[in-house]
Formats: sequence, structure tokens, C-alpha cells
Amino acid sequence: MKKFLSIVLVIISCIAVVWLVSATSGDQFKEENEGREVFIEWEKVNVREGHSTTKKVLCSLTEGSLVTLTGNYFEYFGGDGEPTEHWTEIQLSDGTIGWLVTTSIKWI
Repeated sequence: MKKFLSIVLVIISCIAVVWLVSATSGDQFKEENEGREVFIEWEKVNVREGHSTTKKVLCSLTEGSLVTLTGNYFEYFGGDGEPTEHWTEIQLSDGTIGWLVTTSIKWI
């Protein structure tokens, strides 16, 4: 019985963590974020002309670079229906529009 309760507690904890992560990260993708400025958190990230690593690299940004969100995002889903990749469209100070991996963004 004690082992069963431990397993149930672990399952409930995992569900709570997944819910918390999805609830907080979902806000980052809302159109209300159009015009929001964010920083690049990674040492280097490629800005691409589309939301895929197969798309042409427009430029690379380094940690601390400031970009503006357009409000557009894209998610790829795996075979289990869970998101596997998140992309966010950004605008650079020179007006260039491109896409980067969302995890490279520091949400402030």
C-alpha cells in the first residue's frame, strides 16, 4: 500500500509539473506579445527565414541581443501529440523579420 501511494504521488507530481510548465510557457506565445522586447539568452542563435532548421540562416545573434516579438509562433508536435519544438518570429532593429528557437529567448 505504501509503495502504491508513493507511485500515485509521483504521478500527481509529474502531472502538476507538466501543467505548470504548459500554463506558463503558453503565455509567451500569445499575440498580445506583439511588440514585446526580449533578450537572447543563448551564446549564439541563428535567425532563419522560416520555422525550421532547414530554412536559410538570415543572421546569427549573440547573448544579450535585443529583439522584438511579432506575436507569431509555431510548434512542431511529435508522434505522441506533445510539442517537440517551439519557434518564435522576431523583428530585428533593422526591420528584418525571422524565426528562432523559442528556448533561446530570455523572457523578462
